Amino acid sequence: MKTHARILSQARRSNKGGSSIRPAAGADRAAEEQVPDGDRLATYEEVLERWALHDCSAVVNSPGDAEMREFFRRWRATRSKPATVSATVTLPSLDRAWTAFVERWNTEGAREFMRKLEQREADHAGLSLSSFAAQVCELSWGADRNCCFVHFTKGCACCRGFSRLRPSDTE
Repeated sequence: MKTHARILSQARRSNKGGSSIRPAAGADRAAEEQVPDGDRLATYEEVLERWALHDCSAVVNSPGDAEMREFFRRWRATRSKPATVSATVTLPSLDRAWTAFVERWNTEGAREFMRKLEQREADHAGLSLSSFAAQVCELSWGADRNCCFVHFTKGCACCRGFSRLRPSDTE
């Protein structure tokens, strides 16, 4: 993505022969007012990759590195997204997510960010299927069942930990 100043400088360089093509007068003024290319990030992708994953150097009013990592994990969990590199989540995508997270923290401030995080966690707990499945499992075990309904229909990680077989496994 080229900035207006770069386009003008390229037009001037290509116009060495003195042809009649000239940028508009207002465009010259706008190009002079722009920041030099070395001080400007050229693309939106570069803006989103300013900080590496867990780099807390730019965090304003940071409670500490470990706490910021935990807030990031919780923030990603509210949308059921992992906070670590896996087969489907790359390090550059996590760098972009971390940068967006730091920008949000710095823009909103710690108090507002925490309020929003708690609200998102409450919304996620009330609407996510994985949270609902965990509640069903917990209630089933609380009612002295051998395993939960989720385990019979879909397979429950909690019940699998107790070596409970699903009906389809025994048939």
